[in-house]
Amino acid sequence: VMRWLYMSSRPDDNILFGWHAADEARRRLLVLWNVYKFLVDYAAPAGWTPGAADPPVAERMPMDRWILSRTAAVAADVEAALRDYDAMAATRQLDAWIEDLSTWYVRLSRKRFSRGSGADRASAFATLHAALVAVARVAAPILPFVSEEIYRNLVAGGDPDAPHSVHLTRCPTGELAPFRDERLEAAMDIARRAVDLA
Repeated sequence: VMRWLYMSSRPDDNILFGWHAADEARRRLLVLWNVYKFLVDYAAPAGWTPGAADPPVAERMPMDRWILSRTAAVAADVEAALRDYDAMAATRQLDAWIEDLSTWYVRLSRKRFSRGSGADRASAFATLHAALVAVARVAAPILPFVSEEIYRNLVAGGDPDAPHSVHLTRCPTGELAPFRDERLEAAMDIARRAVDLA
């Protein structure tokens, strides 16, 4: 929590530390943790595990393709910000992505995880798993312990060939680039604005 709090602040400003600020940082990180817990809690009873049988991304619902596109965008933006030593910009990008994942993707796809069946349910699990693994790798310099826990459980715990630690992986910008769909992101932005106005 302290790391997130300090990295999301301007380095040239005085940081007004207090319980309220720390609690707000904790609340934001709990959102990410709860999404991760949501996947774990629903995937195990459903018998889903990641693998080659997952539906191809191109055949998944627009909502799945959108969150993967957003994940690709945030990976590129966070990597660029960290290369520029701009931890505040990187943290804010991650914060916006966490909001998109929890408020839009998980909330609108919840029934697919609990009552879905067949390829649609597998697509939802595979998409959420891929997004969480990617963000664990992207956020590792900022959230080393949270990222490590997510990665070890979702990847290293089930794949003996995977690196044992998230800190032994690269930022997945190149791997995620094929999922980027700026037109889909723009269309989703319009839909979200319409929902907000309504």
